[in-house]
Amino acid sequence: MKLGILDVFLSVIAKALTLQVKIRGKTGNSGTPKEITTVTLATSIQPRDILGVRWWLRGSVNKKLSEVIINLIKDMAGGKMSECWANITKGAIAENILHLTYLSEEQRIPSSCLRTPTLWLALASLCVLDEDHVERLTSGATEAFFNHLLHKLYM
Repeated sequence: MKLGILDVFLSVIAKALTLQVKIRGKTGNSGTPKEITTVTLATSIQPRDILGVRWWLRGSVNKKLSEVIINLIKDMAGGKMSECWANITKGAIAENILHLTYLSEEQRIPSSCLRTPTLWLALASLCVLDEDHVERLTSGATEAFFNHLLHKLYM
């Protein structure tokens, strides 16, 4: 996995996100009340967790800073810096979302998934998508999903 400055920018956005997580009742009945909790990156990834090269995901940030970074990334993706940066930015955003298709079955369990950097960077990437990018990403995600399935079948 190749990391770059955009991953660090996206981590600033991820650190400012708050997720609302709904957990079904223990019996699994639809009438059973659900437990609702809020989760942040700082509460999901603990200091003892091994993040390797993604150490910069630790901690939290001011929401205002994340808004500035969102605007910066949208400007970059929109070509306001250069067409080269637009392509790099859109590619990094797409990669972070498509990485969700490569999570193992164990990592897809909600309690485990919330602790993966992959989920948080994908959520941050969703915050900076524009409409034309969504259309291209959808076709790319379908292709990546089928390639991943084929790879699993033949391994």
